[in-house]
Amino acid sequence: MAKTTLCIFTAATLLATSGLVAQPCLNDYTYTSSPLPVNGTYGCGETVTFCFTVTNWNSTNANWFHGIVANFGPGWDLATLVPGPPPATFGASGGTWGWYNSVSGTAGTASGPQGPGYFFDLNNDGNPGNNFGDFATGAVNWEFCWTISVLSAPACTNGLDLSVTVNTFGDSETGSWGSSGCTGDPVGVSPPAVIQACSANAGSSATATYCNDATPVQLFSLLGGTPDATGTWTGPSGAAFSGTLDPSTGVNGSYTYLVNDLAGGCSAQATVDITLHVQPDAGTDASTTVCTSSAAFGLLPLLGGSADPGGTWVAPDGSPSSGTFTPATDAGGIYAYQQIGSAPCVNVQSEVTVVVNPSANAGGNGNLVVCSTSLPAALFPFLTGLPTAGGVWTGPDLAVIDLGKDREPSRADQRLKPLHCLWDRVIAAHHQHARHARQRRDLRGRRQRLGKYRDRPCGERHHAGHRAEHRAPS
Repeated sequence: MAKTTLCIFTAATLLATSGLVAQPCLNDYTYTSSPLPVNGTYGCGETVTFCFTVTNWNSTNANWFHGIVANFGPGWDLATLVPGPPPATFGASGGTWGWYNSVSGTAGTASGPQGPGYFFDLNNDGNPGNNFGDFATGAVNWEFCWTISVLSAPACTNGLDLSVTVNTFGDSETGSWGSSGCTGDPVGVSPPAVIQACSANAGSSATATYCNDATPVQLFSLLGGTPDATGTWTGPSGAAFSGTLDPSTGVNGSYTYLVNDLAGGCSAQATVDITLHVQPDAGTDASTTVCTSSAAFGLLPLLGGSADPGGTWVAPDGSPSSGTFTPATDAGGIYAYQQIGSAPCVNVQSEVTVVVNPSANAGGNGNLVVCSTSLPAALFPFLTGLPTAGGVWTGPDLAVIDLGKDREPSRADQRLKPLHCLWDRVIAAHHQHARHARQRRDLRGRRQRLGKYRDRPCGERHHAGHRAEHRAPS
């Protein structure tokens, strides 16, 4: 990409190009640090994030923004320096910003090696020093962030300087543009700070997760490093804490361990972040026996113990179940209730065994006509419908009797039968002993007298006077 310069010369321009006056390019910026120093100090090993944002740039002598470098005081540990992601290209070019340990410009106006820092590589050849910067003028937004830590013991000593200064560069200083400019840019300076070396050691922070049925734990044992044992604990609410966490009664949050150095007038602290999960309860196993005619019912109330709601049910065939059992349509068997635990809590399961028996059926009413001369007969076959075998019979007096077996009419039944039921016996007796005609005439006369009974059904009065009731097994 070629640059063009508008040749409008003023006194100021002439002075700038002759090197008598340096005109700045950086017009405005913001510079932040997090956390801020406490009473102008940082502790040993403390990590701080700095962000420098260019918000207004002036392309003095056609100088495009090309680089930014941070300079650290002796109290910082450069081995811990971590640059953040570079900003996007603000101008219309296809170049990119990146982090480089050292960059040397190729222009005759270059300021010598600079870095480590962020530089713009216009042609993306890996060498920002041989090309131009990111072109923009006026209001802009280039943000550059990095983190770095204070020296740790034994190098960490009281009073070491922790300042961080920031320089910006145009492409005539660190690139290939030959018109000098930007040499008078302001230098960004961090809030003044020095090391406050403290002998207090709270160890390093930690995290832990427990199930609420775990045994109590000493939070001190979770701290990293070699913390002093003389510190005190506070709970997530800020109230004093014993340092012993009982998962069954504890709460989630950060528990803080504070160690004071009375001689040095300083302190150190570390935290243990606790996450607690509740162990689910699936109750205890149970069983039930129902009839196919029984109403639908929920399985959860059958479980023993104190089963938590919200679990899932699995039918005997492994398919999901709603947890409501309908005897008329659902299959009997083992229904499993499952509760899923959040680690380190475990999954739990209980079972309900359901036995389904067919509903009792006594069949429909039936009729049986017998004569005193009839063979014994079982009553069960004369019931209508589809009665269930194995029921109990009761007689006319409602007493339980064994009528399920073949039954011969009793003497009481015989006393109730009408005369025509004896007809065949009477006729047979007279034929056997008749010896003469008069006896036969007498026999015919007797037959005529008894004839009025012949047309009545045998056993009608017996059937009308006695009944048996069948009760199906329950």
